[in-house]
Amino acid sequence: MLRVSGLKVSYGAAVAVRDASFEVGQRQVTALLGANGAGKTTTMLALSGLLPVRSGTIHFEGARIENLNNERLLRLGIVQVPQGRQVFAQMSVLENLELGAFVRRDREIKADLARVFDIFPRLAERSGQMAGTLSGGEQQMLAIGRALMARPKLLLLDEPSLGLAPIVVDAVYEIIGRLVSDGLAILLAEQNVTKALSVAARSFVLENGTVIASGTSDELAATSFVQKAYLG
Repeated sequence: MLRVSGLKVSYGAAVAVRDASFEVGQRQVTALLGANGAGKTTTMLALSGLLPVRSGTIHFEGARIENLNNERLLRLGIVQVPQGRQVFAQMSVLENLELGAFVRRDREIKADLARVFDIFPRLAERSGQMAGTLSGGEQQMLAIGRALMARPKLLLLDEPSLGLAPIVVDAVYEIIGRLVSDGLAILLAEQNVTKALSVAARSFVLENGTVIASGTSDELAATSFVQKAYLG
């Protein structure tokens, strides 16, 4: 579904991602693993059109998409759930979800809203509540639900476990499994390597903006490098 080759992204003169290559398959989770500052978020921002690509290519469903703007990528079906949730705090849960469908003009928006409420019953209970008053876990659910309202083909999940209690992380990862079972492809950027490997079909390890290892989750978990650096 997605093929990234030789990706280079920078902030001014500072190169954050250099010569990164990886692929994302359909109907599965692909993980980008690495410590804070490894280049995961920068990669996600480039894929969603929020940072320019200096060199390299990005193909989505066979077409080149590097440096298309965010709205065009959204219409193609690439939707990001940003690190830190970034919900609209002074708007209600329902208004946040409705904003997720702002580029759509079809008649299925109400049906998709009902589906989001089915996946996240807590959001249905709090539909009129201001998003900024939700707990961190509820805001993460809202951010994912808002992205689903755009009808993504590929969901970019950036650090979905960040700052959440373990029991909430487990709930979020159960939802990730459900979404993949429903046919969605997910690119997951995570520092929580144990949780990421538990759902990913294939993973790529980033260090200093470069992919230094890749393989199935079982293959990576068995390597001494991943065990020492990430699994303790």
